[in-house]
Amino acid sequence: NELPPPGAGFRFVSPRIEDSLNGSGGLRVDASNAEMITSDQVVQRPEILKILFRGSQLDLEIYDRLMSKGLETVDSFWRPDVPVSSERYRFAGNGYQKLRKSSRIRKMGDDKPGVSASYLSDLPLLNHDAMRAVLVETAKLARFSLERIHDPRPRELFHGPMLLVHKSPPAGAQRIRAAVADDDVVFNQTYYGYSAKEHPDGNRLVRYLAMLVGSKCALWYALITSGEFGFERETIEKLTIDKIPAPPFEAFDPSDLKRIDSLFEDLVQRNSEEAWGAVDAWVASLYGLRQRDLGIITDTLKFNLPFARSRQAAQGLPTAQEVADFCSTLSTELKPWAERAGKEIDALPVSLPAVLPWGVVRVGAAPTSADLAANQDWPEILQVADQLAATEIMRPDSTAGCLWLARLNQARYWSRSQARLVARRIAWEHVEFLLGLEGK
Repeated sequence: NELPPPGAGFRFVSPRIEDSLNGSGGLRVDASNAEMITSDQVVQRPEILKILFRGSQLDLEIYDRLMSKGLETVDSFWRPDVPVSSERYRFAGNGYQKLRKSSRIRKMGDDKPGVSASYLSDLPLLNHDAMRAVLVETAKLARFSLERIHDPRPRELFHGPMLLVHKSPPAGAQRIRAAVADDDVVFNQTYYGYSAKEHPDGNRLVRYLAMLVGSKCALWYALITSGEFGFERETIEKLTIDKIPAPPFEAFDPSDLKRIDSLFEDLVQRNSEEAWGAVDAWVASLYGLRQRDLGIITDTLKFNLPFARSRQAAQGLPTAQEVADFCSTLSTELKPWAERAGKEIDALPVSLPAVLPWGVVRVGAAPTSADLAANQDWPEILQVADQLAATEIMRPDSTAGCLWLARLNQARYWSRSQARLVARRIAWEHVEFLLGLEGK
């Protein structure tokens, strides 16, 4: 046992779930998830392991850019000006818990387990159905009627207006479920609540934060940084919600505030994926992220969330459109390298004679029909691919004047984000061959 010297590192491998292979006791090493990490990186940024476990190098780059902005967090809006740690929990925290076997009989109490819940009596009680809308209609809710609860919760926690967050994201939505209640409402331990009654513009603040927390960017942040979600549990701890970066509400100008109102009103009226898509684009712009970055985030959520639906989607066959998009993105990413040498590089899918566990792409100068008929060397790369427990094989072919790329025929390896990672590896390892510079 020795301390690693300066610059020491290791290769961090994150095998993906692959039911058919795992069921027989095997696993596969993903070429795009076997990064070299130095010991210093882990010490300085311990979150790097979780980011690369659930994401890729592209996600790490987005995270680093986001963190470099030094933004406030959701928690900062509830941080008290006075250094009293318990003060903040009067307005933000977990909901109440029902009586349980472990409920204590308190000294100076009434010799009954738990505490009296009379101070919450007859308040509207939040339920799962009410959270399906982004604005909770408290008038339609049943009334709280429990006589006792496990532990006391401050009455201020249930004051409206408030932000309400469901701790378990729905598997199909790829979002954290967040909603706004303008009036007082009681909620249980399934939810986190943030009361903004003391804020001078509380109604608008909670609308802003509901859209921020409900955006794809927020779920992506939770997925790649949480110590629980996406690692051992399917729930998001409040600490992770608290740490979501939040551009300062007080810095918004009148046009920004009007944008908050219009986006939220659109969600109230429609609550559709199209309306949420506009919110995603707006939140990304607040973070200084590009549409390309949002595409990477979407790919990561689609295939890497810890839900059965995501695992199935990741292992499914890619559609013809997904393969076409992969090739188009790969060609676009390689174009700047080709232009430097006055050449063109195209990525074209190879039509295979049968459904195989591999998909093949020809990367090189645009071939003629005669070239395609003459060059049938792709079976050799499939033989190599079948012999190795990998997800990707590249083979330069000087006779065909191209590079053959074989990838495992699973949707997670044919996204636009994966195409960008492949383009990087080609640029680093095979660019001289592709540009006709080999041997010069």
